[in-house]
Amino acid sequence: MTQEHASELLHISIRTLSDYENNKYKVPDEIVVAMTEKYNASWLPLMHLKNISPGINLEELCLKELSGSTISFQSSLGHIQDVLRHLIDVVSDEVIDDKEVATVKVIQEKLFDLLISTLNLIVSLQEKSPSRAATHKRA
Repeated sequence: MTQEHASELLHISIRTLSDYENNKYKVPDEIVVAMTEKYNASWLPLMHLKNISPGINLEELCLKELSGSTISFQSSLGHIQDVLRHLIDVVSDEVIDDKEVATVKVIQEKLFDLLISTLNLIVSLQEKSPSRAATHKRA
Protein backbone atom coordinates (compact mmCIF):
# COMPACT_ATOMS: atom_id res chain seq x y z
CA MET A 1 0.00 0.00 0.00
CA THR A 2 1.37 3.41 -0.91
CA GLN A 3 1.63 6.30 1.52
CA GLU A 4 -0.82 8.19 -0.66
CA HIS A 5 -3.44 5.44 -0.43
CA ALA A 6 -2.85 4.97 3.31
CA SER A 7 -3.12 8.69 3.99
CA GLU A 8 -6.43 8.80 2.10
CA LEU A 9 -7.79 5.86 4.12
CA LEU A 10 -6.74 7.50 7.38
CA HIS A 11 -7.78 11.04 6.40
CA ILE A 12 -4.34 12.47 7.17
CA SER A 13 -1.68 14.07 5.01
CA ILE A 14 1.14 12.08 3.45
CA ARG A 15 3.60 14.21 5.41
CA THR A 16 1.86 13.38 8.71
CA LEU A 17 1.88 9.67 7.86
CA SER A 18 5.57 9.90 6.99
CA ASP A 19 6.26 11.65 10.30
CA TYR A 20 4.48 8.84 12.16
CA GLU A 21 6.41 6.18 10.23
CA ASN A 22 9.70 7.91 11.02
CA ASN A 23 8.84 8.29 14.72
CA LYS A 24 8.90 12.09 14.56
CA TYR A 25 5.57 12.24 16.37
CA LYS A 26 3.62 9.92 18.62
CA VAL A 27 0.81 8.24 16.70
CA PRO A 28 -2.51 9.19 18.32
CA ASP A 29 -4.58 6.30 19.64
CA GLU A 30 -7.45 7.04 17.25
CA ILE A 31 -5.08 6.78 14.27
CA VAL A 32 -3.79 3.44 15.57
CA VAL A 33 -7.39 2.21 15.78
CA ALA A 34 -8.05 3.43 12.23
CA MET A 35 -4.83 1.79 10.98
CA THR A 36 -5.80 -1.46 12.66
CA GLU A 37 -9.15 -1.45 10.88
CA LYS A 38 -8.00 -0.13 7.49
CA TYR A 39 -4.85 -2.26 7.28
CA ASN A 40 -6.59 -5.28 8.85
CA ALA A 41 -3.61 -5.52 11.22
CA SER A 42 -4.80 -6.63 14.65
CA TRP A 43 -1.22 -6.63 15.97
CA LEU A 44 -0.83 -2.85 15.58
CA PRO A 45 -2.31 -1.91 18.99
CA LEU A 46 0.20 -4.23 20.66
CA MET A 47 3.11 -2.60 18.88
CA HIS A 48 1.69 0.84 19.68
CA LEU A 49 1.46 -0.07 23.36
CA LYS A 50 5.01 -1.38 23.24
CA ASN A 51 6.24 1.91 21.74
CA ILE A 52 4.41 4.32 24.06
CA SER A 53 5.13 2.68 27.41
CA PRO A 54 8.40 4.18 28.62
CA GLY A 55 9.85 2.59 31.71
CA ILE A 56 7.79 -0.57 31.33
CA ASN A 57 9.38 -3.68 29.87
CA LEU A 58 7.07 -4.85 27.13
CA GLU A 59 9.55 -7.27 25.59
CA GLU A 60 7.16 -10.10 26.45
CA LEU A 61 4.65 -8.56 24.09
CA CYS A 62 4.96 -10.68 21.00
CA LEU A 63 2.77 -12.39 18.48
CA LYS A 64 2.33 -16.07 19.32
CA GLU A 65 0.44 -18.91 17.73
CA LEU A 66 -3.09 -19.41 19.00
CA SER A 67 -2.24 -22.50 21.06
CA GLY A 68 0.77 -20.80 22.69
CA SER A 69 -1.27 -17.71 23.48
CA THR A 70 -4.01 -19.83 25.02
CA ILE A 71 -1.56 -21.75 27.21
CA SER A 72 0.13 -18.53 28.38
CA PHE A 73 -3.25 -17.01 29.19
CA GLN A 74 -4.36 -20.10 31.13
CA SER A 75 -1.08 -20.13 33.06
CA SER A 76 -1.48 -16.46 33.99
CA LEU A 77 -5.08 -17.05 35.04
CA GLY A 78 -3.95 -19.89 37.29
CA HIS A 79 -2.06 -17.39 39.46
CA ILE A 80 -4.88 -14.88 39.76
CA GLN A 81 -6.59 -16.28 42.87
CA ASP A 82 -3.37 -16.02 44.89
CA VAL A 83 -2.79 -12.54 43.49
CA LEU A 84 -6.28 -11.43 44.50
CA ARG A 85 -5.84 -12.80 48.02
CA HIS A 86 -2.57 -10.90 48.47
CA LEU A 87 -4.04 -7.79 46.88
CA ILE A 88 -6.97 -7.77 49.29
CA ASP A 89 -4.60 -8.25 52.24
CA VAL A 90 -2.47 -5.31 51.11
CA VAL A 91 -5.19 -2.82 50.19
CA SER A 92 -7.69 -3.55 52.96
CA ASP A 93 -6.28 -0.72 55.08
CA GLU A 94 -5.94 1.69 52.10
CA VAL A 95 -2.19 2.02 52.81
CA ILE A 96 0.82 0.30 51.30
CA ASP A 97 3.47 0.28 54.00
CA ASP A 98 7.17 -0.54 53.67
CA LYS A 99 6.77 -4.22 54.50
CA GLU A 100 4.11 -4.59 51.76
CA VAL A 101 6.14 -3.04 48.93
CA ALA A 102 7.70 -6.35 47.85
CA THR A 103 4.26 -8.01 47.81
CA VAL A 104 2.85 -5.16 45.72
CA LYS A 105 5.71 -5.56 43.24
CA VAL A 106 4.89 -9.28 42.83
CA ILE A 107 1.18 -8.45 42.45
CA GLN A 108 1.99 -5.90 39.73
CA GLU A 109 4.19 -8.40 37.90
CA LYS A 110 1.49 -11.09 37.96
CA LEU A 111 -1.18 -8.62 36.80
CA PHE A 112 1.14 -7.43 34.05
CA ASP A 113 1.75 -11.05 32.97
CA LEU A 114 -2.03 -11.52 32.79
CA LEU A 115 -2.38 -8.34 30.74
CA ILE A 116 0.30 -9.41 28.26
CA SER A 117 -1.09 -12.93 27.90
CA THR A 118 -4.60 -11.52 27.44
CA LEU A 119 -3.46 -9.11 24.71
CA ASN A 120 -1.52 -11.86 22.95
CA LEU A 121 -4.55 -14.17 23.06
CA ILE A 122 -6.87 -11.46 21.71
CA VAL A 123 -4.56 -10.80 18.77
CA SER A 124 -4.13 -14.53 18.10
CA LEU A 125 -7.90 -15.02 18.10
CA GLN A 126 -8.34 -12.09 15.71
CA GLU A 127 -5.64 -13.42 13.41
CA LYS A 128 -7.36 -16.81 13.21
CA SER A 129 -10.90 -15.46 12.78
CA PRO A 130 -12.73 -16.39 9.53
CA SER A 131 -12.75 -12.79 8.25
CA ARG A 132 -8.99 -12.50 8.78
CA ALA A 133 -8.36 -15.90 7.19
CA ALA A 134 -10.35 -14.84 4.11
CA THR A 135 -8.22 -11.70 3.83
CA HIS A 136 -5.03 -13.78 3.92
CA LYS A 137 -6.33 -16.11 1.20
CA ARG A 138 -6.93 -13.18 -1.17
CA ALA A 139 -3.50 -11.68 -0.61
